[in-house]
Amino acid sequence: MSIQTAPQPRHFFDRCEKNDTKIVVSGWAFFEHGDVASIEAFIEGRDPELESLAIAIHHGELRPDVRDTYGKPQALHSGFAATCPMPRFKPRRLRLVLHGADGGKATITARIRRARINLAHLAREVWREATLSNIWMATGWIARGDFGRFKREILGLLSARSASDVPAIPFRDLLARLVPQHCPPALEAPVDIIVPVYNGFQHLDPLFASLKANTQGAYRLVVIEDCSPDDRVRPHLRKLLESFADVVLIEHEENRGFVRSVNEGAHHARTDFVILNSDTVVPPGWLQRLVGPLRASKDVASVTPFSNAATICSFPTLCRDNPMWPDVTLAQIDAAFQCIAPSQPPLELPTGVGFCMAVNHSLWQTIGPFDAETFELGYGEENDWCLRAAAAGYRNIMAENLFVRHVHGGSFDSETRSRLNKTHLAILQRRYPSYEGQVQAFINADPVLPSRTAAAFMIAAQAMPKPVLIVDHDKGGGANHFRAQMIARRLESGQPVLLLHERAGSQTDPAPFNLRLLIRQSRFDVTLASLDEVETLLSQVIAPQEIHFNNLVGHRDPLAIVEFLARLKTITGARLTMALHDFYPLCPAYTLLNKTGRFCGLPEQEKCLSCLPKNAFAANPTDATIGAWREAWGRLVDAADEVTCFSEDSRAHLLRIYPACAPRVRVRPHDPTVTFSRKPTLGNRQALRVAIVGGISHQKGAHVVDALARKLLKVQPEAQVVVIGVLSNPISLRNLTITGRYEAEHLPDILEAHGINVCLFPSIWPETYSYVTAELMTLEMPIVAFDIGAPAERLKTYPHAALLPVAEAENPTAVIQALAGLAGTRPVS
Repeated sequence: MSIQTAPQPRHFFDRCEKNDTKIVVSGWAFFEHGDVASIEAFIEGRDPELESLAIAIHHGELRPDVRDTYGKPQALHSGFAATCPMPRFKPRRLRLVLHGADGGKATITARIRRARINLAHLAREVWREATLSNIWMATGWIARGDFGRFKREILGLLSARSASDVPAIPFRDLLARLVPQHCPPALEAPVDIIVPVYNGFQHLDPLFASLKANTQGAYRLVVIEDCSPDDRVRPHLRKLLESFADVVLIEHEENRGFVRSVNEGAHHARTDFVILNSDTVVPPGWLQRLVGPLRASKDVASVTPFSNAATICSFPTLCRDNPMWPDVTLAQIDAAFQCIAPSQPPLELPTGVGFCMAVNHSLWQTIGPFDAETFELGYGEENDWCLRAAAAGYRNIMAENLFVRHVHGGSFDSETRSRLNKTHLAILQRRYPSYEGQVQAFINADPVLPSRTAAAFMIAAQAMPKPVLIVDHDKGGGANHFRAQMIARRLESGQPVLLLHERAGSQTDPAPFNLRLLIRQSRFDVTLASLDEVETLLSQVIAPQEIHFNNLVGHRDPLAIVEFLARLKTITGARLTMALHDFYPLCPAYTLLNKTGRFCGLPEQEKCLSCLPKNAFAANPTDATIGAWREAWGRLVDAADEVTCFSEDSRAHLLRIYPACAPRVRVRPHDPTVTFSRKPTLGNRQALRVAIVGGISHQKGAHVVDALARKLLKVQPEAQVVVIGVLSNPISLRNLTITGRYEAEHLPDILEAHGINVCLFPSIWPETYSYVTAELMTLEMPIVAFDIGAPAERLKTYPHAALLPVAEAENPTAVIQALAGLAGTRPVS
């Protein structure tokens, strides 16, 4: 960790689009003296790293308006857009961390207002969260009149769930979508392909090269050059068309607009035709997959394929201009879509999307062409036509087995596109009052999610480095924080990630497992009913290159998953790694606290046999004996190619139970996660001002905090104890303040605001690592802790620390004396 001054960016949030489930925040940001290399997005809430997996973020969009305004070349690609779930219970802040090419970084935020609360849904969520520990905490808040805390924490718990409510598809639906790669034969009847051209010189070569190489069957090009101001376009277009056998080239002497150009091209059409934007690129065998469904049924008006930028037909994220994934070609993406079995009957759209749309020629002649008077420059004309077609009893359908690249914006800049979209959408809404509702209903239902998910799995399996499978719980905390860092590194390198965890409420869920595929900023979830289904998916659809065990605390049958992972390694030949975030592989009491709530010291198994059945600190859902537990986990440890411990202390505990794994154990402290802009100024020495940072449960020393605060009330009433975080047991004392959840980067401000002059780390179990300890050491805060676990291991070489024997956890006087000695306040008798 380091302390450095962060550069300040120029930025602006200029658009916010909402529906019932999602919110898209877009704008621009750039550094004055360098490029933005990447952007991370977080939702400020209960667990921002976990919640941030629900955010899709991309940057680098063209913003010539920003460049022209500020005169900075780096502003040209300063556009960004972040998509996240709509918060359902309380407002949130979207935090964007901008990383500069020179290594600097800065943070900007936007407030996200919550959606309206459905009271029935709220009641269901409260019932789901009504665990004994949550009820006990809430009772304490109410008893001491802390209703603000009650509201903040309860709604915070609920809204944290909303961030993870990303739609998932059942495993069987995924399998039903997958077929062997197939492209139908070329069409026998000819097709007209209408290509309007206006500027976009840089798009011409890719488009016509792809048409020449990838279009089979009989077709004719009808190209309209609409008097482009760029004088390179017309001569180059003529040269490109020389290689095509059947071409109609129309050259306007004055600009007539996009819609009139399309209508003119359609006037020359002799049969069903395709409208194809000049900023597209088509894959092999595209034409038969696009036009085939049109000719298979007489009541089809239009057919639209998937694309990276096609509103309701966009992939991977709906209604987004998605950047193409690096190192994956159009042909590879489309090959994955050729493995998709289209819906039967074909999936009906509320409207076609005109970037690449097959059109029923007979219907065009019947209901007329695009409305050029209203939609002269484009944007909305195809929606109007498709709605007229629907009114006449025809369907607009989707070609789910085709992907066409769309750069989006070959003719107009982003400002013009935005203005036209806004104006023309208002016209459509006046003409067709139900249109917006139909589109919104389609977006909310997202019937194309199974196809997008299946395609993403096939792309990851066929066109990318083999993924890493991470097996974890989904309960937050340090293990999930480590997982988030690992995922970010792998995704940045271009490797897909598979995340297997149990779903919330899995005890009664018929599909308790969730397998999440992460590719760059995209996420796809599949629910599975059994480990057999997980095995089928990971052996037959997408095999991992590496299996990483992260944590299983809270799973309903951990030993079954342990045995499954060892078997999966054998089946796939994948590398198996393990991370020791706690001591669950050693004992169901994963913090090594015995039935009395004290550190057990890993005794002989005879003592474990009497302790385990009565140990309230154990997570042993299947009531396994300690022998059966260690036998199962031992097989996984033996199969592991590498076991990572985060301290020497953890390694020593591991080797006491599994000594044979010693050659494969690597000790590696966690990577730094927080950069502080400054150090806090310590409070005065007139009285103790003690900070306890983090979520403080029993094993984290909640009873120590209780005893400390009560003792201080008697011996030093002016002293204050501040829990920067949460405390599991409700305490109402005048010298105790509980701040609630916090953001780590705000620690200097919080410590100063409370006049803190010393910190206490009261944990009574041998923690494997402590982010809090590392953060407080970076801030050079005085720290008192017990001589146990990884935190003590680090604090032994830290000049501002005092360590007490763990037995002194029961002695508040000894704790107070150590705190006073380190803080320099008056001694306490």
